[in-house]
Amino acid sequence: MDAQCRWTQSVAWITGQQDGNSSTENLAYSLGSGEPDLESKYDHGPCIDYPNDDQTALIVDDLGEHENTYGCQDIVGAADGKFTLQTGDNITMQRDDATWRATPYIAQIDIHQLGAGYDNHIYFTHSYPAGDIFHKVTGRWELNQARLPAGDQPGKRYDVFAHLPSHGGEAIVKYNFIPGDNTEGAEADYCRINQGTRSNGSDTWFEFGTFTFWKGGRIEADNLHDPGTGDADVAFDAIAFVPHNSKVTTACALNDSGT
Repeated sequence: MDAQCRWTQSVAWITGQQDGNSSTENLAYSLGSGEPDLESKYDHGPCIDYPNDDQTALIVDDLGEHENTYGCQDIVGAADGKFTLQTGDNITMQRDDATWRATPYIAQIDIHQLGAGYDNHIYFTHSYPAGDIFHKVTGRWELNQARLPAGDQPGKRYDVFAHLPSHGGEAIVKYNFIPGDNTEGAEADYCRINQGTRSNGSDTWFEFGTFTFWKGGRIEADNLHDPGTGDADVAFDAIAFVPHNSKVTTACALNDSGT
């Protein structure tokens, strides 16, 4: 970034070592002492937690099998649904030198895990500009398709919540609601939320409101949002689907086309 900060001279050991031209080591632990215990900088998130304590919620976590992380037991089964991460846009582009570049390999470099959020685990990446498909990471939360009706049947309405971690999410993220194929004319909708201000440094459930799904229905979110700069965290945590009979409208104002 700054050429003046680079060392451009030859390297040699100094002569005439004195206190004024050398550093002194300051040991925090005595020689021979045991390795100190690991101290977590942040608290881990909740284990099994339901929005508004409603245990009818179907929870699709980023750990599909609800593995035992930080003492969270395997209580909730994976039958509620499936979470997947997709990197890039599954395309290749030709460079100026006529070689080809595959997009997924760039995005994979910036996918990380953190002991935070629901069940003490999230994936996170960073927010990039809308056109930067090389860094695109898409999270996809799908309900178990066996729970959803066919497109020519009445849809299934759920009150949808996103779990936001106390840390690891700080960008504005667009959540896309995709109803699935249906004959009622229901169309996709979306809601943008600021993961940082909505969580406000605490583990919390954010309520999107109700949306109606059919087979193929799902929720997707990615990390391409202007003005992304590559440094704001985008968290992929749990989504909860609470069965609901009537419409619930929140600040998202989702167009719930179910009957």
